[in-house]
Amino acid sequence: MNYFGEKAYLTQSGQLYNEVFITALEKVFIYAPSFRAEPSRTVKHLAEYWHLEMEAAYFHNEDNMKFQEEMISYVCTKLAENHADLLKFFGRDPADLLAIKPPFDRLDYADAIKYLNEHGVKKEYGDDFGAEDEKVLTGHLKQPIFLTGFPKKIKAFYMKEDPKNRTACFVRI
Repeated sequence: MNYFGEKAYLTQSGQLYNEVFITALEKVFIYAPSFRAEPSRTVKHLAEYWHLEMEAAYFHNEDNMKFQEEMISYVCTKLAENHADLLKFFGRDPADLLAIKPPFDRLDYADAIKYLNEHGVKKEYGDDFGAEDEKVLTGHLKQPIFLTGFPKKIKAFYMKEDPKNRTACFVRI
């Protein structure tokens, strides 16, 4: 394929392999590089990055959110403790990262729409969120939050539905 003007070959995500392995191992992680060349609607969409993929048997949304809270808190703590000089170089106070501790707040999609409208961002139920919306939702916060309860129509077809015809998924911002 054409990857920014150069010939490149597609790679396969480890997710399919992880899904097979969880039948025996319950939790499986793959730490691997990812490359993307498709257009994006967000400034946070990286073309090349390393990511950690996890598949876990018997995990539900709340289990997944708890795991992410603990992982993010741990990484922030270690970064602040071991690389405070680097954080300061980039204008960040290590104390801000040390303050990131579980549990993170959960904000329902409908409440997020209401909050955005109350703060000058015109949104209707069924609209998706972009980077500017996320800034309004989180600009006053000291740590990440989870957005939950998205309408089914704006999420991927494979997202599980909850009893209220919403997706049983979340987005961490």
